[in-house]
Amino acid sequence: MGKAVVMGKNRIHQICQAVSLVLLILLVISVLIPAKGTSVVDFNVDTDSLRQMSCVQNGQELELKYLAQDRRITKFTLYFNVEQREEAQDCGRICYTWKSETGEILYEDSFPVSKIIREKMVGMLTGTELPATFADDPGQVVKLSLRGEGIPASVKVCLLGNGNREGGLVEVQYGVKYPGFPLFQAEAEAKERPYTWDLLMLLALALLLTVLTKEEKCSR
Repeated sequence: MGKAVVMGKNRIHQICQAVSLVLLILLVISVLIPAKGTSVVDFNVDTDSLRQMSCVQNGQELELKYLAQDRRITKFTLYFNVEQREEAQDCGRICYTWKSETGEILYEDSFPVSKIIREKMVGMLTGTELPATFADDPGQVVKLSLRGEGIPASVKVCLLGNGNREGGLVEVQYGVKYPGFPLFQAEAEAKERPYTWDLLMLLALALLLTVLTKEEKCSR
């Protein structure tokens, strides 16, 4: 009976050693080969000095500059205020274009103004996401142009901003920085290691069991 118990402990010890080795290999792989993900890299959402900035108009570009620092933006969130003098079936669209500092188009898309209106119905400060995909290196500074398309005269769409000078996004008018900083949140590509801590904890547990079963074996 005692011999069988010892053999059982020895078997558990061997299994723990094998599991520890596998977990160690997986841990090394997770560190050396991280997965692609996204993370918030910059934001300015302080509402203490909230102000209304320039409006998005039909056929006229509203230019913003952002210090990207070579980061590939995946999602940009801006905050708008919409005023309607009367209800409109179609409130038009906002076209946005990301450009490099030299004017090369990196990404362009659009979204309906009705999307902003729906988001504002939540009753709190809600941002509008502007998805983006940069195929090339964006460089240190990128430009974001906003242009209205089919927005009725009864609808007014303006950016919300504040006086926070720490924001990396600025509005530019005729080549001169506007005295205010738009509210925004920027997400960019990032290397993620989502399983590293889990693997580390499992490895520690497997090593602990390995040591305990070895000690039990020796005591026999």
